[in-house]
Amino acid sequence: MLATVTLGAVLWWQFSIRGRMFVVSPFIQWTVAMPGVSLAVVVMGICFRKYFMRLSGVEVLFRRPGAQLLETRGLHGMVRHPLYGGTLLLIWSLLLWFPSVANVIACVVITIYVRVGIYFEERKLVRIFGRAYENYRKVTPMLIPYKIVPRRRSGVQRGN
Repeated sequence: MLATVTLGAVLWWQFSIRGRMFVVSPFIQWTVAMPGVSLAVVVMGICFRKYFMRLSGVEVLFRRPGAQLLETRGLHGMVRHPLYGGTLLLIWSLLLWFPSVANVIACVVITIYVRVGIYFEERKLVRIFGRAYENYRKVTPMLIPYKIVPRRRSGVQRGN
């Protein structure tokens, strides 16, 4: 929750800075940016709902910690990192509504930050899930769902 609030505060601050603006066609804003923001909010909402208990730490109050599960169904059947993908879609779509040089720089920096985070997260996931994650990584795109993974018998696999 802290990460969400912090991201929201940073985005609010970033998009409130006055800077050199450039023009984006209203047609692009309504046909690209609006659907992009809408899709990003839906994807991020699904991820927050799915992960809230585990990411917030509230889970320890209600459940005993068990083995971690490798999700391979739903959004994870389309991309390995749907929350990161939704975040990137959101910031780049918002750039079309608030087009400025400062926001372009922020989007580039956030994109690099997310990509570095994915690198370290994937290393951790290989340590936890081993060959299962390596196989999943071979057939599932990282951020952009350019192919749909065929249905598997089991949508989750246990970690070590």
